[in-house]
Amino acid sequence: MECDICGRDGSLSQPLHCMTCARSYLEQPRIQLAKTLIDRDAVAKHVTAIINGSEDKAIQHVSLTDSKGGLLVDRQECTNNLNWERTKAETAEIQDRLGIISEHAEQLRRQMEDTRKQLEAKRAANAQRKSDLSSATYGIESRRANELDKVQQRVKRSDYNADKMHHDTIDLRMQLCTTAARLAGLKMQRRKTRDGGIKEVYNIGPGTRLRIYDLRDLNGMSRL
Repeated sequence: MECDICGRDGSLSQPLHCMTCARSYLEQPRIQLAKTLIDRDAVAKHVTAIINGSEDKAIQHVSLTDSKGGLLVDRQECTNNLNWERTKAETAEIQDRLGIISEHAEQLRRQMEDTRKQLEAKRAANAQRKSDLSSATYGIESRRANELDKVQQRVKRSDYNADKMHHDTIDLRMQLCTTAARLAGLKMQRRKTRDGGIKEVYNIGPGTRLRIYDLRDLNGMSRL
C-alpha cells in the first residue's frame, strides 16, 4: 500500500520516510494485540463456563481449539465430567444418609426386639400367675366349707370337754365337801319356828356340837 505523502510502498523491511509510514508501521501490532485480547476474553469465558457451568445451552457444547485447529478443551466432555463429579458427590452424600438411616433402623429393630422379649416375658409371668391363682382357687368353696366344718367340730368338742370338766369339777368338789362335812361332824336338824314354819339348823363337831348360824339371820341383829 502506497503512502499518501511519500508515495512509497509501506513495508516492514523498508526504512520509514514520514510520519504516516511510521503510523502504518505501528498499526499492525495494535491490530494483532486487539485480536489477542479478544481471543483471550473468549477463552476466559469458555474456561469460566467449563469450571462454574453456564445456563447458556449454546456455550455448553462449544469446545476450545488452538490456532492450528487442534482441540484444547472438549466442552461436552468437561460438562459430562462435571456432571459425573456432581453425581458422584450426591451419591456419596446419599450413601452417607442411607448409612445413618440404616444405623437408626437397626437400633430401632434392636429396641423393638428387646421390647418384644420383655412383653413375652411379662405375658409368660402373667400366664403363670393366672395358672397359680386358678390352682389355688380351684375348689376353694368346698375346701372352705370343709375347714369350717372341722373348726365347728373342734369348737363343739372343746365346749363338750369344757362342760364335762366343769361338771366333773363340781362333782369332785361336792364329794370333797361331803367328805369334809362328814369328817367334821356336820349335821342338819329341822326345827319349828314361832310362826309355825320349819327351819334348817346346822351343827358341827363330833363331841360338843357347835351351831352354825345363818349369816342372813345375823343381818339386822343388835350387838350383844
